[in-house]
Amino acid sequence: MNDHLTWLGITREDLIIGIMERQGASRNQALGRAEKIAVLSAELRDSFAAYWATGELKCNVTREGYSLDDLLTGKKGAPKMTPIGAYLLMDWIIKEPTDAVSSLRQGYDKVTSALPEQS
Repeated sequence: MNDHLTWLGITREDLIIGIMERQGASRNQALGRAEKIAVLSAELRDSFAAYWATGELKCNVTREGYSLDDLLTGKKGAPKMTPIGAYLLMDWIIKEPTDAVSSLRQGYDKVTSALPEQS
């Protein structure tokens, strides 16, 4: 990964530190997330850069029926996620839609199957 993420306007180290601070992640966890953010899909980059700079979450990208808002709020069977997690999952949906959506659906099925029956 480059030391400077031109599209994000910060260094790799600043991104790692920011992830640690914002998410309480360990350095190794933050490093893994930073590596994925460094290669984020082009269509998510402007939105992520705005989020990183301002905290504002605006993303109009929808793929396979999922939007960033769905992932942030736990709609459509997706787990409720942090902003960074939601961006990374949306990136996975863009890059590997079959695997990502299958994983989302399997996770949802496991959660609902554990719920007690309602009478």
